[in-house]
Amino acid sequence: MKRRMLVTIMVLLVLISAGAGTSRTQARAGEPSLVWWLDNPAQVSGAEVPDAYSTLQRGYFSVNLSLHTSGLTPGHAYSLWWVIFQNPGACVEGCGDDDINNAAWTGVNPAGVSVHYGGTLTAAESGRADFGARLLEDTVDCAKTGPYASLCSPMLDAATSDVLVFLIDHGPAGATPVSKFDTGCRSLVWFGYTVADYHQDGFDCYRAQSTFHRP
Repeated sequence: MKRRMLVTIMVLLVLISAGAGTSRTQARAGEPSLVWWLDNPAQVSGAEVPDAYSTLQRGYFSVNLSLHTSGLTPGHAYSLWWVIFQNPGACVEGCGDDDINNAAWTGVNPAGVSVHYGGTLTAAESGRADFGARLLEDTVDCAKTGPYASLCSPMLDAATSDVLVFLIDHGPAGATPVSKFDTGCRSLVWFGYTVADYHQDGFDCYRAQSTFHRP
C-alpha cells in the first residue's frame, strides 16, 4: 500500500512539474495565415495575395516567421518589418494601423507597439519570394529613420504578443541602399502617411503586403 501511494505521488509531481512550464516556454506550432495587399497602386488594398501564406512559431523567447508570397515585382528589393503589439487587449477594435499611428504621433502607446527591421530580399523573376525571420525577446532592431523610429521597445513576451509583418517595396535591387538606417526611398507610404526620405533620385516606396498572427 505504501509503495502504491509513493508511486502515485511521484507521478503527480512529474505531471505538475511538466504543466508548470507549458504556458511560458513550450514552443507553439503556428497556423498558416493569409497574406494581404496593402498600398500597392496596382492592387486592391485588403485583397488576398494568391498562393501566399505565412506561419509563425512562438519558440523559446522568440518568434520565428516563414513567409511565402507571390505577385511581387521581379528584381525589386523588399524589406520585412515586424510590428509587435505587447498588450493586444488595449488595441482599438483589434490591433492595426490606428494603434500604430496613435502611438507614433501622440506618444500614447497603451498597446505597447514596437517596430523592428527583419531583413531584405530580392523578388525572383516569377515574382515569388520566401522570407525567414526571427525576433528575440529583450532585443531591438528598430527603424532609424521615419516617424516610427520612436517605437523602439523590445518584445517582452513572445507567447502573448500580436504580430503584424509587412513588406516594403524599395524598387530595383541595388539602385539605392536598403537597411534599417536608410530605406533608399524618395518617398514612403508608411501606415497611410507619405514620408519624405532624403533620396531625390530614389524610388517611391510603399508597403506592398502584410500578414498577421495572434497567439
